[in-house]
Parts: sequence; C-alpha cells; structure tokens
Amino acid sequence: PQDLELESLKIKSPAATRAASSIILNKLADKIPYLIGGSADLSPSTKTYLNNYGEVQKNSFKGRNLRFGVREHAMGAIVNGIAAHKGFRPYCSTFFVFSDYMRPAIRVAALMGLPVIYIFTHDSIMVGEDGPTHQPVEQLESLRLIPGLKVIRPTDEEETKLAWKEVLKRTEGPTALVLSRQNLPHLEKCRGIKEFSRGGYVISHKEKEAPQVILMASGSEVSIALKVNLILKVSGITSRVVSVPDREEFLRQEKKYTEEVLGPKDALRVV
Repeated sequence: PQDLELESLKIKSPAATRAASSIILNKLADKIPYLIGGSADLSPSTKTYLNNYGEVQKNSFKGRNLRFGVREHAMGAIVNGIAAHKGFRPYCSTFFVFSDYMRPAIRVAALMGLPVIYIFTHDSIMVGEDGPTHQPVEQLESLRLIPGLKVIRPTDEEETKLAWKEVLKRTEGPTALVLSRQNLPHLEKCRGIKEFSRGGYVISHKEKEAPQVILMASGSEVSIALKVNLILKVSGITSRVVSVPDREEFLRQEKKYTEEVLGPKDALRVV
C-alpha cells in the first residue's frame, strides 16, 4: 500500500519499541483492511490488539483480532494457513523467548515463502518480574540462522517505523520484528536514516580522524553503545557506532558499503 503516512505519525519517546509498534500497527490496520492477527493470549503485553476492530468468534467473522490461545506452535501453523490461502496479511505475536515453541512453523513459512509477520516482544534480559525463564538469550541468533526468514530488531520508535515499512514491502517470505519491553530513548541518526534498509548503518557523528573502535549493536543495545562511545571519547579514543537492525541484510550488501560502514580494518570491532 502507498501513502501509509508513517512519517507524520507522532510517537513520544522514550518508548518501548513494542509500544511504538502498537501505535504503528493500529495506524496500518486503518489503511490495510486485509491485515489481521493476534497473539498467544498475550496481546496486553505484546500490544498487538487492533483497537478499532472486533474479534473473530464462533459464527462471527466481522472482527480482525484472533485469539490463538496459549499455543504458539498452533498459532504459527494457523497464520501459515491464512497466508497460504491468500487474501489476508496475517501477523502473530508472543514473547520472544516463546518463539522456540513455534520454530517448526516459522521454518515452514520460510521454506514456503509465506509473508507472515511475527511480532516478538520482551527481547532482552529486561523482561521485568518474569525473570530468567522469560529472558531470551539464544533466540535472536537462532532465528537469524533460518534461511528465508528476515529478522529486524529496531533500536527506537523511528527505526520501528522503518522496520514496519520493510515488513510490508516483503511479500516473498516471513519477517520477524524483535521488540523491547523497556522504554528506549530516541536516538539521533547523525548521518540520516536512508541506509536503514541496507541492514546496518552508521548512527554516530562523523569522526574527525579514523576510528580506533567500531561498536556494532541492535535494538536496546544501540543506546548503550552510544554511551560507551562518549566514555571512549572522554578517554581520547575515537570510536564509531553502527546500528545493525538486520544483520543478514547488512551482510548481503556490496563489499564497498560494508567496508565503508565498518571503518578501518585495523580498528577494534566490538559486537
């Protein structure tokens, strides 16, 4: 769809990227009548409920919110079926750590090239009172390893808008949005955002001399990297911060671009 008007959408910061995504999703629902979905009984937490639309219930199909129940694998299978049937653009959501339960369905979506949208929230150790059982550690890397699955982890509300644009553009396979529970600050993109779609881009100020350290991060860790950048500057060490919302896309870029972003080969590169 054209004219989604996301650029003019105001989202206050600091904001959790799950909250920013919720505002964007509801805006998109008004523009895209075939966008439907729900969560594994976690919509208040994943913030994926379409506020202006009802629910699909027995003998009533007017709504656009689906209550999948506490069953991630079945949820993944259901949205696969909807996508394979065509006519709708389905999304589903749960806590990031529970993506393990639906991995076979995700893998099948990737194999079949189904344009399913996965919204995974609570993407780091900052999951609140739920504790270690809900803290995703290996999930991000394991999803990035699935061929055909696009994984985007935005760092603030602005990148979340850009991520949703990439999601909607991609119709030849599934995409996973990996979002935070905790509030994140708006980050100044000192060199612009036009390179976001390339998977990785420099987010810090232009250096006066060749950087000695390259700090690469995604999601909630980018703001931490920028703090480290300032600490290094005070210590007389020139560094650069690279936001990498989509690592696999960044790795697909031409060598000239990746080398330009990553700086001198003799720089210390920290991920």
